Amino acid sequence: MTPDRRGAYIVLGGFCVQLLLAAISIVTDGGSRYWAWAVVSLAGALLAGVYLIKIKKTGSERS
Repeated sequence: MTPDRRGAYIVLGGFCVQLLLAAISIVTDGGSRYWAWAVVSLAGALLAGVYLIKIKKTGSERS
């Protein structure tokens, strides 16, 4: 596994954990103040996922 791919997996995992924590906070607290946190976490996870798909399709991190 290349360093770029490993880093992308770490970033993706971090955003997924943040998204999970935001979802738990929204459900348990019932407040809307966590929605921005959830949206930013989801956007970050999607970007990391798109980057991983790009790496997989092209076979190169530097293209």
